[in-house]
Parts: sequence; C-alpha cells; structure tokens
Amino acid sequence: TTKVITIGKNVSYIGADAFSCFNLTEYVVDPDNAHYSSADGCLLNVGGTALLSVPCAIEGTFEVPYGVCYLAGRSLQDCDGITELILPDSVAAIDLESGVPSGLQKLTVGVGLIVWENVAYYGAVSDITIAEENPVYTVTGGQITEKP
Repeated sequence: TTKVITIGKNVSYIGADAFSCFNLTEYVVDPDNAHYSSADGCLLNVGGTALLSVPCAIEGTFEVPYGVCYLAGRSLQDCDGITELILPDSVAAIDLESGVPSGLQKLTVGVGLIVWENVAYYGAVSDITIAEENPVYTVTGGQITEKP
C-alpha cells in the first residue's frame, strides 16, 4: 500500500482525483518542480498559497500550513480521520465542494477568511470558533453566518 507519493520535478499537472489513496501519509515534491510544492506532508501549488490535497491518513488535529490562502475544492476529500481543523489567519478563501471531513468535530477559523464557497456539509461540527476580528463571518446558533 502507498504511504508516500513523490512528485518529480517534471510533473506539470495533477488532476483533482489523481490520488484516492486511503493510506497516504505524505506528499513529497521535488524542490525543482515548477508547479507544485509540499509542506507538512500536504500538496500545495508552487508558491505554497493554495492547499491542493491533504494526505487522507492524517488523524486528529490538522492545522493548515501558515501562508496558505486558499483551500481547493477537494483538498480535504477522504480525510475523515481529521477531528479538528485549524485555519490560520492566512486562509482567505475556501471552496470545499467535497465538504469537510465526516469526522470533523471542531473548526477554528482565523481572521483572514472572507470567502466560504461550496462547503457542501459541516453539520456534524459541534464546536466552531471564528476570530472576533474576522470582517465577514461569525458563529450564530452553531452555524457559520455572515456578519450584518
């Protein structure tokens, strides 16, 4: 079974569903790759600003690497062992068409989040915290809502 996926320096395109591996623990990207990078085992764009994929074998608390500004549509797909997700202040936009991990219980959102799109489901999350300084979102009745 695959645990680590190594992406060589000549890889220029990876499709959204390229890696459906439930034992994946880490992405390793050749530092000479002009299109992709990795940090904390995650697959990122070359600048490290877009989180493209989190290894699905990660369990417990997962903190998005600081500097990531955008969580791509399927970045957390099949990461059902994640129980706590921490979005640092650098995260400005989320587009999680596949939803949040089914095991997610706690979500912490930093001050930077201003776009929350296509998040299919987060109803199982019982503990949501959003930084008071966040200009757009707050928590009302256990749900993420836009500030008036």
